[in-house]
Amino acid sequence: MALDISRMRDNAFLNTPARMEVRDTDGAVMEGVYIEGVSIDSNVYRDTQRRLANKRLRDSTRGRNISAAELEADANELLVAAITGWGGFEDGGQPWPFTTDNAKLLFRGDPHIREQWSLFVNDRANFSDSRKPSAELSKQS
Repeated sequence: MALDISRMRDNAFLNTPARMEVRDTDGAVMEGVYIEGVSIDSNVYRDTQRRLANKRLRDSTRGRNISAAELEADANELLVAAITGWGGFEDGGQPWPFTTDNAKLLFRGDPHIREQWSLFVNDRANFSDSRKPSAELSKQS
């Protein structure tokens, strides 16, 4: 079997969002609750990764110590950068829209959802051009 490199010239599939169905802490799918986003190979993820790495390199050359809390915030920012939208989240019975600030708040307050998203976004199979329908993907997450 040969590797056809023509798809590398047109890598639009790397920036095509996929949907992750959110699960509760028992592993059950939370009906209607999902996060959509792009993979670790997407332009936005890689640009954010480079920006954060450059920031830390500048800090280190200035002799500035970096705290664990700052590293955690960077990791969350990287995961948030990959999100393109979500649905099914509420705040006090009202729809809770996706914003970067809301996503950061969600990941700080709900580590199990952060972990699900991290695993999902880092699994390239979820974003391949031959990926399964999102319902099948959520069963694997």
